[in-house]
Amino acid sequence: MHYFVGEDEDKEIAERAVAKMPMQRPWSLDRLIAELSLQRGRPIVIAPLQHKPKLSGEVSGLWVPREDRDLVFYRAGATGMQRDAIICHELGHIVLSHGRLSREAVARYNSRLNSRLPREMITRFSTPLCLMRSQYEEPVERQAEWFSRILLEKGSELTAPLVPEDASPRHRRMLERAARAFGWDQ
Repeated sequence: MHYFVGEDEDKEIAERAVAKMPMQRPWSLDRLIAELSLQRGRPIVIAPLQHKPKLSGEVSGLWVPREDRDLVFYRAGATGMQRDAIICHELGHIVLSHGRLSREAVARYNSRLNSRLPREMITRFSTPLCLMRSQYEEPVERQAEWFSRILLEKGSELTAPLVPEDASPRHRRMLERAARAFGWDQ
């Protein structure tokens, strides 16, 4: 069941983007980030939101593009799958080029997040390159969330054992040889 207009299109956009990602065994999020950094010619730096306690409590993830690098922040204390989901969501914004939104579109988005602030202040200080993971009313947020889900699912498939536990000894040897030939870890 879909709750938002355009959700099917948002999912398709994310699926197409994930299909173009450098996904191979042995898969890891760190390796993917390194490969994306090389492809884009600029580092992607991952860090917790430690120095902004108020922001860290309200925001789970944040992408801040700089001239020479992309900064991706995740909620301090987030670990494991939660941390990976936050990071992949922000990577979705990067890969899907969501930083190219107009200043006015970002101001509208940020004013929903910060409804207590005057709109003039939000417009004046909003950068067209900074989006926060939050509600999914905006298509860019839904696309980034679909990207994260699909990417992590595909990554999970690439980290699953190559040799099923119930494999016969013959099949086990064959699969283990194939894995070694391709440099894949078990």
